[in-house]
Amino acid sequence: MKILTNKTIGSFITQLSNKSLSSKEALSQVEIALSFINWLSSADKISENDSVRYRSELYKAKRSFTAPKAPSLPFPLKYVGLSLAVLSLILIGTGIYLRYYKNAKTPFAYSTAPVQAGRIISFQGRLTDTLGNPITAPIDISYSFYTAPTGGSPITSSTRVCTASPDQDGIFNSLIGNDTGPSCNTELPTSIFTENPNVYLGVTIGSEITEMSPRQQIANVGYAINSETLQGMPPGQNVSNVPFINKDGNLLIAAANPGLRSTYASANFTISSAQATTIQSAGSGDITLSASEGGSLRFKAYNGTLAEVMTILN
Repeated sequence: MKILTNKTIGSFITQLSNKSLSSKEALSQVEIALSFINWLSSADKISENDSVRYRSELYKAKRSFTAPKAPSLPFPLKYVGLSLAVLSLILIGTGIYLRYYKNAKTPFAYSTAPVQAGRIISFQGRLTDTLGNPITAPIDISYSFYTAPTGGSPITSSTRVCTASPDQDGIFNSLIGNDTGPSCNTELPTSIFTENPNVYLGVTIGSEITEMSPRQQIANVGYAINSETLQGMPPGQNVSNVPFINKDGNLLIAAANPGLRSTYASANFTISSAQATTIQSAGSGDITLSASEGGSLRFKAYNGTLAEVMTILN
């Protein structure tokens, strides 16, 4: 009777597979079985043909228990993952730099939208009677603004009546345009100072008919005088002036050889109108359209779609 048969070897291999052994443990068992077959063959316990057949089956089992080795990647492919990770970090770092450092928004030192100051005038005085005694009872005071030191009529809508409350010494203070009184809490019109170079304040106390004399000229505050200029340049039509749109809607420039130029090299310059646009010259002057660096002059019209109707090539 044979010690080993093909059935015995097959049963041994099946048991190894069913035991859920790790590859290392299964291979160890197969190596032990191969050593046992080699000993049986050297001791003439089994024939040479049986030894070869049994070893063949065990080698097949050994190959099945051996984990396939991952193919070696070429050098560049080995580091694709690492390269992608490094690239991601570079992109994230660049984004953080651009967002918080290079392109970080710097707040303006001034408001981005026009802000209108309160149109209020502060006035202080002292009230006494004919004997020089202080008047301490509340009393209405009428304030009117004029364009002349004497005579004339108040500037339209400039009169305010405020209720003064003097202290024990007769001293009072009124905020003309934002104080108590019959008409004192309405701000002064902007035209008082924007349309009149010189303004004078007339004061009438209580029910007096005669206005106090002299009228008080509204003086400029030192730095407010600079509001007449922009960076030291006054409004006007000549060189070193700030151009402005006049009452006729025109922007006038009275300098020799004036120009309206854009110096931003990477952007187009557009002249646009909601209606017709007219370019005209006076007298016998020419109108010159020049593509000075080899460009083309293109004329396009829009009739549902933008179509080029004429092109003048250099």
